[in-house]
Amino acid sequence: MIKRLRFLSRRRFWKLLLVTLFSTGVLYIAFIFFIFLYFHYEIKHDPISRIPKIVIYGDTRTYHDTHRKIVEMIRSESPSVVFHTGDLMTHGWGLPDWFAFHRIEKELIKETDYYATLGNHEHNSLLYYLYFDFPGNEEYYSVDRYGIHFTVLNSTGDLSKDSEQYKWFVHDLRDHKDAAFKFVIFHHPLYSRMKVEDEMNIGESILPIMKKFKVHAVFNAHLHSYERSYVDGIHHIITAGGGAPLRGPRRENDYSKVYVRNYHYTKMYFEGDELVYKAIDIDGKEIDSLRFYPHKDPHYNLVKHKRD
Repeated sequence: MIKRLRFLSRRRFWKLLLVTLFSTGVLYIAFIFFIFLYFHYEIKHDPISRIPKIVIYGDTRTYHDTHRKIVEMIRSESPSVVFHTGDLMTHGWGLPDWFAFHRIEKELIKETDYYATLGNHEHNSLLYYLYFDFPGNEEYYSVDRYGIHFTVLNSTGDLSKDSEQYKWFVHDLRDHKDAAFKFVIFHHPLYSRMKVEDEMNIGESILPIMKKFKVHAVFNAHLHSYERSYVDGIHHIITAGGGAPLRGPRRENDYSKVYVRNYHYTKMYFEGDELVYKAIDIDGKEIDSLRFYPHKDPHYNLVKHKRD
């Protein structure tokens, strides 16, 4: 055996070592680690000074050309804050998917305060946490911008009343009960004309809390179209038109106010003390519009929209 090793060429030695490391997963893990270090370096946050404008959109998986077009439209809006409602890519453990996402999104991430939500296609992947750097435990967190409180939840995780996430959510809304505007963002919608509503059975636990603390709107994705429902003073908005295959209605939804089967994004900006909200499709057409009023305004949950 010793005699054989003496005659093992240097090239064969390194080949054997690489095969051994790959087979044990060590080199693969090291490769992923250094790739994502590079991603972090390349998208070093350098936000441009801009007027307050928030963009929310999601489900950017599958069709990269559509995803790219939507991101180009968003960048033309010059937003200061961006939220992604989940399903960034087809498979959260796939390196090719992350490379595709990075190529399309990196400039937008550089230019804005960029936040994302875990969808079912992320599979709670370690790569998600390596790529992004969010507050708190990163699985669920909250941020405040321009007097607006945003709470980001993980609807693929446990949100039962005994869960840590639910307890954190209650404390978060209680601690920010006086915020002028409150929005909650998570992936799976509670109301929809598409497929099934409240797929994760979380409405029973979180709806009373959101109503109690006067949340203005909930933003979701998962069901690939645009829809807005209005229930007990809360707008439930599905913005899932970032590139995933579109879906049509399959059921009735008595609370639905607007439904559009097209690729799109949504945006908000201030006019005085009010927040103007618009949904824009891939052709640049406005498909929905309304206004949000500050929490202390007696009309904070007044419905003012073009389509009812």
